Amino acid sequence: MRYSVLFAFCFMLMLQSAHALDIPGEPSSSGNTFFEAQAWQESDADLPPYPDEDRLLELSIDNANAFKYFIDPESVTVGADQVVRYIILLRSRTGSKNVFFEGVRCETNEYKSYAFATGKQLRRLRQSRWRLVSNSGAQRYRYELIAYFLCDNGSPLSHDTMMRRLRSEESGVHDASEIFL
Repeated sequence: MRYSVLFAFCFMLMLQSAHALDIPGEPSSSGNTFFEAQAWQESDADLPPYPDEDRLLELSIDNANAFKYFIDPESVTVGADQVVRYIILLRSRTGSKNVFFEGVRCETNEYKSYAFATGKQLRRLRQSRWRLVSNSGAQRYRYELIAYFLCDNGSPLSHDTMMRRLRSEESGVHDASEIFL
C-alpha cells in the first residue's frame, strides 16, 4: 500500500512538472511553442489584365530552344505569401505565342501556372499545382527568372530591384556588376 501511495504521489508530481514545461509542438502555459512557424498558406491570385505587348521586356534566356521570352513588368508582384507572380509571353520563330500568368516560390524553387491566354484574354487553369523548376529545355526561363531577376537566397527581391534587373536585361546590359546592383 505504501508503494502505491508513493507511486501515485510521484506520478502526480510528474504530471505537474510536465505541465510546467514547454513540450515541443504543444502549447505551454504561456501559449508559446517551440514550433512557432506556421505552415505556408498560398494567397488567392487575382488574374491581371492581358498585357500591353508594347511594354513587354525581352529576356535573354540561355537555352537552345526556339522561343523568345517577354515579361510584363506591370504584372510582377510579390504576394503576402511571398509568391512572385508575373505574366510571361513565349514567342516561337514562326511568330506564334503563348501567354501565361505564373508564380514562383523563391524559397522552394517551385512554379505554378495560374492562367493562359486565348486570344487577348487570360483564362484560369482548372487544376494547377506547384512543380519544381527545371534548369533545362523550354522551362529554363523560370530557372533564370528565379536565379537572376526575381529572387535572392530563397527570398523575393524588392520590387525595385526586380524592375532594375529586368530593365537592365532589356537594355542589353549583360555585365553582372551592372545587373546585380
